[in-house]
Amino acid sequence: MERLITLWQNLTTEQLVIGLLIFAVMYLFGALKLVSHQYHQHDKLLLVLGHIVKDKLGITTVKIHRSGDFEIVQPLNGE
Repeated sequence: MERLITLWQNLTTEQLVIGLLIFAVMYLFGALKLVSHQYHQHDKLLLVLGHIVKDKLGITTVKIHRSGDFEIVQPLNGE
């Protein structure tokens, strides 16, 4: 613990700023990864709901392309 305190006290301003920037980049990368994961969950949920609507109501709301992407062809709320 004493080594850590000594190291902290001996840091120059440049070293401190670089360390804080590295920490900020790591934090933002983790936040981006979380947002990306949530987006993919919502993407899959929308696709599954489109399949359920097609099965239950017979309305094609989602068109799936060969690449795996999909588009909304007929929104249920008319927008």
